Amino acid sequence: FGMAVLSKEADPVFEQVNPALAAMYGYTREELVGKPLSVVDDHDSQAMARDDREDGDHFVREAIHRRGDGTTFSVLSDMTIVRDGTGRISYRIAYFSDITENKRVRAELLQSEGRFRNMADSLPQLVWTSTKDGATEYLNDRWARETGISLDETEGQGWTFFLHPDDRESCGEKWTRAIRTGEVFEAECRLR
Repeated sequence: FGMAVLSKEADPVFEQVNPALAAMYGYTREELVGKPLSVVDDHDSQAMARDDREDGDHFVREAIHRRGDGTTFSVLSDMTIVRDGTGRISYRIAYFSDITENKRVRAELLQSEGRFRNMADSLPQLVWTSTKDGATEYLNDRWARETGISLDETEGQGWTFFLHPDDRESCGEKWTRAIRTGEVFEAECRLR
């Protein structure tokens, strides 16, 4: 990730930058040093210039920054204002990470999850997902119709909450074995 030391002025200036930061923005270090932060992002520049931040002298936010060639990309900005003994701003330290790929992957994951939920909700079978410790993460619409219980109502209960009490132990053992060995989990049981 890119690191920079920025000046105390209202429009902070890059005083020092590491090679990763210069490369991320499409500049050499020499080209970027002395330029104001507003060259890459007006909003971060304005946020850093404020001396009365409600969130204190450290803040993290996502932003859209500009490269030297004019293209834009998603950035996670992590900035800290450093003050002298009297409380005046001495300089600022900032870390910038290009999160374009992370955001693309997150968007694809959300889209894929949406397709999975649409497919699972249209099936006539009961579909659920859970963590390996059994905490329920998802129940398709059929679960709510069959059991009369929503995912919110199962919070902290785990998927065995739906099982008939006489079937919980044997299903739990099969579940544990499947998690431990990687076997397919298959069990016949009664639902409440």
